[in-house]
Parts: sequence; C-alpha cells; structure tokens
Amino acid sequence: MTPDLRQLRYFVAVAEESSYTRAAERLMISQQSLSQQISLLERMLAVRLFDRDSRGTSLTAVGALFLPEARAVLDRADEAMDVVARAARGELAVSDSPSSPPRPTICFPRWSGP
Repeated sequence: MTPDLRQLRYFVAVAEESSYTRAAERLMISQQSLSQQISLLERMLAVRLFDRDSRGTSLTAVGALFLPEARAVLDRADEAMDVVARAARGELAVSDSPSSPPRPTICFPRWSGP
C-alpha cells in the first residue's frame, strides 16, 4: 500500500506540533484517529517515524528524512490542484498535441485600453 495525502498531512502536522494532541486539534480530528493513521503509515513504511515519551513526540532520524519529502509531495499535490482549478476558470489553456503530453499555457485577458 502507498500512503495517501491525508496520512502525509497528518504526519507533517504531528512533526510540526511535536504533539499528537496539538496536531489533532489543528487538524480538527480526534487524537485517537490521528494516532491510528500515524501507526498505519509507520506500518506501511515499515519504519518508526516518531519517538514518543512522557516529554512529548519527536521525529526519529528516518522521520526527519521523511519530513521534507512529505512536504514536497503535499506542495506538488497542491500545485496540481491549483493548475486544474485555474484551467477550469479559463485561466489556463491546454494545447492538444498527439506527440507530446499536454502542457498548460497561461491565458491573459485581452487589454481593452484606458
């Protein structure tokens, strides 16, 4: 199985907050649900991402390596959604070329002058 974007968002929130409680509040979900999703993510990746103790939650060495990668995936997903939204509003046009993948181009409204 591959982690989904929601699990990556949860991971980033816990990493940034260093607390399951604060991350759950920020995400507006229960702490139990957040903990279950992080545990599932750790099982999928077959690594421990966080050290948990009485003082709080901190990233493991692997978690620290994974954090910028997770952020990059989330940033790219947000960019992709923005491109689609802009195309739907008519701000981008997609040229159809059978020899290459479609590439968005920016469309500017015509200037009507002063």
